[in-house]
Amino acid sequence: MKNSKKITRLLMLGIMILSAPLSLIQSQALTTPPANPESNPAVYVSFSGKVVSIEEEGGQITSLQVNHEDSGIFYFTLTDMTYFVGEEFLEVGSEIEGFLKSDVPVTLIYPPRYPAEVIVVKEDTRQVKVDYFNEELTSSDDLLKLNPSEDLPATDRYGRPYEGDIASHHLIVTYTFSTRSIPAQTTPLEVVVLEENANTMFTLKVDEMPIVVEDQFIDAPPAFFDDQGQVMLPLRAISEALGFEVAWDGENRIVTLDREIRVPIGKDLYRDSEGQDHVLGAAPVIVEDRTFVPIGFFKKVLAVNNAYVFEGQITIDNGELMN
Repeated sequence: MKNSKKITRLLMLGIMILSAPLSLIQSQALTTPPANPESNPAVYVSFSGKVVSIEEEGGQITSLQVNHEDSGIFYFTLTDMTYFVGEEFLEVGSEIEGFLKSDVPVTLIYPPRYPAEVIVVKEDTRQVKVDYFNEELTSSDDLLKLNPSEDLPATDRYGRPYEGDIASHHLIVTYTFSTRSIPAQTTPLEVVVLEENANTMFTLKVDEMPIVVEDQFIDAPPAFFDDQGQVMLPLRAISEALGFEVAWDGENRIVTLDREIRVPIGKDLYRDSEGQDHVLGAAPVIVEDRTFVPIGFFKKVLAVNNAYVFEGQITIDNGELMN
């Protein structure tokens, strides 16, 4: 009877902690609490380790199994909104760091699963900090202060140019060197704004931007934003400029590239040359007899190194990888 009561108490305790805010959870996986949690309760905490396995569904990464040398195995669960820094370098064995807000409820099962908002593949050539930066551009833990240059590349999480004030936002900051002062100071290489506020202003005139493929301006229908904020680009003009043979299967309403890559109209399920399917968050659409696909198609399906909007133009090329 005594053992039965003990087991019952343990089960009840397990049920009580099954779902709790992350800020209440003690972990060895390298979380960093905010310096002033009362004023900014939803700052980010991070968990890091080495990737053990990568789980995908429909060509999209859904979870990462990670091993931390002290706390052991855990998982990052991912969604369409998870932002990657250095995704092209992600593989089994990669050292990564995942960020999530400290007030996010976490279901405690074993191994634990953490819903990551940002995943960073670690590299020696850069540092990345995800945090709330106040009106003085100082992080919530008072460890880093930003001194942005006038031409600082800043975007939102969808890659759209951001022209508002980056202060008083949750930011992804990529930088190299910082001073040894307290707080350390740095001039960031780039910044991603993770949410909107009253000061948010986006440059939405992608329809006026030239499209540059392999350093050449091409004649193409204008790009546009869909209802989900994705940049949609003309498929045929860009693909042919990249050297692909484009064909139309009218009976099945499928565009093919080099007879292997499949783009089914109205279905968010793209197939690459190796037979892998990809879900990109937007289905291909036909506008005025032209097929448009999300900008991520060119990197994830065609395996082109770069596809981004920056400095008033849309660039697609196989040049040096841009993180």
